[in-house]
Amino acid sequence: TIAREAISIIEQFENLSSPEYDVTGTLIGVFTDTKTFGIRAQDGSIYKGDILEEAFHVASNATISEKYIATIREVNSIQPITEEMKTDYYLVNLRPPPTL
Repeated sequence: TIAREAISIIEQFENLSSPEYDVTGTLIGVFTDTKTFGIRAQDGSIYKGDILEEAFHVASNATISEKYIATIREVNSIQPITEEMKTDYYLVNLRPPPTL
C-alpha cells in the first residue's frame, strides 16, 4: 500500500545515529529566545544547534567567552528530497571545566 511505502521511506531517512560526546571549548553564544547555542572547541571547530530542555537552565545562566564542557548530541539524517547527509547538534549539558 501507499501508506506502507511512505512509512518505509520515512524510516529509511530517519536518524541514522545519535552519539553524545563532550566538547571542551569557549561558549560563543546562547540565545534563550530561540533556544540555540554556539561553542568553539579547542581545535577551532564550531558547534551550533538547539538547546535541549534539560540543558536550558544552565545554558541560559552561562557566561559568554568562558570555557565550558558541553555534552553534545550529534544527529545525522538523510534529507528525503536531496538525499544529502545533514548533521544537527543538540546541547544536552553544559558545565565548567574542573579546576586544577
